[in-house]
Amino acid sequence: MNKEKLIIKNFGPIKEIDLDLARFTVLIGEQATGKSTVAKVLAVCRNLSYITYTDMATSPFYEGLRDWGLLNFWQEDTFIFYECKHYSLSPLLVTMFPVKPTFNELGISNPRIPLFNVQLKPISPEFKNLLLELEKIKLENSDQYGGWAAPTSFFKNDVARVLDIPYYFPAERGLQSIFTLGPGSIRNMDSFLLNYFSEVDMILKNYSIETIIKPLGINYKNIDGIGYVGKNAERGFSNISNAASGYQSTIPIVLVTKYFNEIRNYNEVQKKEKTFIIEEPELNLYPIAQYELMKYLIGNANVYKNHLLIATHSPYILASINNLLLAGKYGGVQINEVIDKKYWIDIDDVSAYMLLPNGECEDILDKDAGQIKAEKIDSASVMIAEQYEKIMDLAFSKI
Repeated sequence: MNKEKLIIKNFGPIKEIDLDLARFTVLIGEQATGKSTVAKVLAVCRNLSYITYTDMATSPFYEGLRDWGLLNFWQEDTFIFYECKHYSLSPLLVTMFPVKPTFNELGISNPRIPLFNVQLKPISPEFKNLLLELEKIKLENSDQYGGWAAPTSFFKNDVARVLDIPYYFPAERGLQSIFTLGPGSIRNMDSFLLNYFSEVDMILKNYSIETIIKPLGINYKNIDGIGYVGKNAERGFSNISNAASGYQSTIPIVLVTKYFNEIRNYNEVQKKEKTFIIEEPELNLYPIAQYELMKYLIGNANVYKNHLLIATHSPYILASINNLLLAGKYGGVQINEVIDKKYWIDIDDVSAYMLLPNGECEDILDKDAGQIKAEKIDSASVMIAEQYEKIMDLAFSKI
């Protein structure tokens, strides 16, 4: 797959960024620099229902921004451009469409819905045929009032054969275990998280037989919709809601990727590629477990041709990736004894960016060295070490 292009200007915390997204893309940066924003914009731009009309929706792109909590980020001078091997697009705000006035405790409200015109340019023959099929469905199903909707079979068959809609793992995934505790625990959850937890809940129910969570060295099983975990070589399982927070944040990643790679692709003649967007894979994990998780994700990606976009704060995640890049660069039988070849990464499959507090970004991939500039994320360690040396110098100068 060719590299994707994503340009965002004046959108939320982002002033101007221009990203080339590879099969493995890494984003780092301080809090509120836009890592999640980039990931969510990508999720919107990769979903057919958000970039063109698949029913009589007022404005599909508006629905995408709303569903992903990005609507308030749009400004008069916002610009978004996305391109992949199948199509390119750029949404333009046409007008604010008035809807029926509502009443609340503050009086009358006159809400307006942004109406976007998405400039969608087909590139691949497969995508052109997909749009032709969609137009045919519209003509065959429109009633006298213009109402119509593409059937579920269109998305499961026609769309799935062409497009890969990313699967998004939010930083809040550690709350998954409370989803089985009833509506009282989730009534204040926003729609994106509610939909995420609902889908994960359905996926986890496929694992009623003990399944190893390789990066953690534990087993998982789901009984009557409730997850249980137990350590290898130990007897007994405990409710996942009582398990370590690192277990709770990592198990959904392992089992969902396993589901798409193995169960969903079972009996498929041609395996489907899948993109996984993961916020902070390091959540609540000991450094060694972070390394094991990255090996697991990269190893599966190499086998099943997955794509990964990872937003991280962890120097251990970057160090793990750099080790796998280094192994891929030098190769050989002896290196294979240190790191199994199935985990190696080709530098041409990687993009890495640091999002900056000023709303811009910096390319942090050193192609000559075949490494991500990990020191960019570990500047805190340098600062702490410098303070330590100053304290020690001052302390010993008084002796």
